[in-house]
Amino acid sequence: MKEQSEVSRRVRQQYEDAPFPPVGAFPVRSEVDRVWLYSFQEVYYHATGRWRSPQGARLLDAGCGTGMGVQQIRHLAPGAEVHACDLSNASLKVAAERIQALDEEPVTFHQMDLLDLSELPGTFDAIFCSGVVHHTGNPVEALRQLRSKLKPDGVLYLMLYSRYGRRPTMLMRRVLQLLDADVPLGSELFAALPKDHFLARWEYESKGSHNLQHREWFIDTYLNAQEKNYSIGEVFSDLQEAGLRFVRHAHPQWWELQNRLQAPPEVSRRFQALPELQRYELMENLFSDQEEYYFLASHAESTSELPTRDPERVTALRSSFARHRGGSLWQGYFGMALELDAYMNELVEGCDGSRSLAKMCSAWNLRHPEDPADFSMAVLHQLERSGVLFFRDL
Repeated sequence: MKEQSEVSRRVRQQYEDAPFPPVGAFPVRSEVDRVWLYSFQEVYYHATGRWRSPQGARLLDAGCGTGMGVQQIRHLAPGAEVHACDLSNASLKVAAERIQALDEEPVTFHQMDLLDLSELPGTFDAIFCSGVVHHTGNPVEALRQLRSKLKPDGVLYLMLYSRYGRRPTMLMRRVLQLLDADVPLGSELFAALPKDHFLARWEYESKGSHNLQHREWFIDTYLNAQEKNYSIGEVFSDLQEAGLRFVRHAHPQWWELQNRLQAPPEVSRRFQALPELQRYELMENLFSDQEEYYFLASHAESTSELPTRDPERVTALRSSFARHRGGSLWQGYFGMALELDAYMNELVEGCDGSRSLAKMCSAWNLRHPEDPADFSMAVLHQLERSGVLFFRDL
């Protein structure tokens, strides 16, 4: 590796000493809990509108830590070439053990600083970078490095910390800094807090005491060597400066006013009239409960236009992450719960990729002549936007 900055040296030492996520919380095992955020097929589709098989794709987990994410990426993308890098050799050793336990196709590991990513050979169809950029000494340069390894039509999945959602964490971080506290002293301070103190409630109720049960988690959360917390405006600004473009939130339902509040009609009207970023800023200030921003990005010059879809030549398939929750309730790829009329389940169940959209809707219209002619097509598009379905060329 290149000679590192002082920030990178401190961050590397932290994760050599306390690899994260901790193995004590996530033991190495062969089973994989499928997490939709790490599915190349779905991430690529919801960023571009185009379905792609993972076969032959090149994928990178940039800052893989102890391998929880890259194990998912590997499992969910058979036939892809998967790489992973991290600053910490101790973390990489655990990540390699996870892949070995998975007993599937291999992963190529690289020990390197995210700020040196341009040294990695080749470019990638998708890069997953969760919780890493904000721990670098130069987040904009880290984003530029990620951009340099992204194919022209590639997709970047990012997670960055929220300034507002992490306010309790940052308050305790500052307290511990002022005390020059280590893990034992910090744990004693938490134990001394009244149980109804808002920082104690945050740790015990919101965080499930993970930070107090695992030394590595406490260090990563409260004693991290480097951390930047973002407003949504700063997310957009840093992306723009790095030559990247925000594509969409990975949890879009969090950012729509009608999903979070029965607002007065005039408030809803004015909200919808705002530019995209200002809508997000409003939601960030009104609901400051999200600790992280999960989103997809691409090259700034890449097109934002969705492909034209001919209903005669396109079919619909259910996402493997979509779940029928019983009755009229479906949950899509994004975790969005949709209430459908009970008989509409029939339409969803028929989305198996065997017929064109036009044929599916024609058959539906024959069975349900009381519906408007375009009703079934509108529902299919709603389900696609919600992540229950995706469209693919026949």
